[in-house]
Amino acid sequence: MTWALEQNLLAQVYVGSGLWVSQADSRVSQHIDPSHMSDVVRVRGPEALLGWPEAPIKVLLQGESAGLDRVRGELEALMRWEPVRLLRSHADFLELVHRYAGKSVGLQAAARALGIAQNRVLAIGDAETDVDMLEWAGFGVAMGQATESVKRAANAVTETVEQDGAARAIARWVLGFGQ
Repeated sequence: MTWALEQNLLAQVYVGSGLWVSQADSRVSQHIDPSHMSDVVRVRGPEALLGWPEAPIKVLLQGESAGLDRVRGELEALMRWEPVRLLRSHADFLELVHRYAGKSVGLQAAARALGIAQNRVLAIGDAETDVDMLEWAGFGVAMGQATESVKRAANAVTETVEQDGAARAIARWVLGFGQ
C-alpha cells in the first residue's frame, strides 16, 4: 500500500462497513458521493491505512489511466502468487479483490435464493468488473460503451448508456419487445 501511495494514487480500502481513504480530496468525493457513503469514510494516514482490524473487502486505487496501467502491470508481477484479482472498473479506478470475489458470486446467490435457474438469468454490464457476471449468466449483455474484452464476454451487445441500452436490453431479451 505504501508503494501505491508513493505513486500518487489515492487509496480507498473497504474494511468491514467502513471506507478508509489515504486523503480527502475531489477524487474521494467523485467516488463516494454517488454511493452515499460519506458517513462511513475515514481518512487515514499511510501508516494507519495499513492497520486493518480485519482483511479488507476491496482496495481501490484511483489515478490517471495511463499511470494505473503501469501500476497494474507492476502489481500483477508483485502479486502473481497472491489470491488477488486486479480489475479496472473505470478509466481512473484499479480494484484489487480476492480471486474468488466478483459479481458472479452475488448473482449466483441471488438466483439461488429466488429459485431462478442460471440459464434464466440475464446480466448487463460495461466494465472489466462485470466480466465474471456476464460469463456466469445464462445470457450476458454488454453495454455499447463497454471495452472489447467485456463485449467478447457477453452473448450480445446493446446500445450505450446514453441510448438507454440497459432498458432496451430488458425490453428485448426479457420482455420480448422489438424482436
